[in-house]
Amino acid sequence: MGKFIRGALAPIPEEDALDGITYDSCGKMKFHPDFHFSHGEHYSLEDLEYLCTFFGFDTTRSLSYAIGKTEGTCRKKYKELLETGKVDYYRNSYKKKLEV
Repeated sequence: MGKFIRGALAPIPEEDALDGITYDSCGKMKFHPDFHFSHGEHYSLEDLEYLCTFFGFDTTRSLSYAIGKTEGTCRKKYKELLETGKVDYYRNSYKKKLEV
């Protein structure tokens, strides 16, 4: 049986510990090179479009897997885009690509 982490919704599977996957006190996965392949790199236009389009519809963990950044980084970037009024711009940009 995995151990519980304060704030996590479910116990951490033992195989995660064996694979070197670690979580913070809120249950968010910490950096792992197999999942966060673009960690430390700038967000691409496609990353920003995807983030703005699917944030709130998909889990932050799924978003982090899709764009290769940690959950915390995804949340922070979305909040930054929301505060600067750029979320709708990137959502509309994504929708235009789908219409073509």
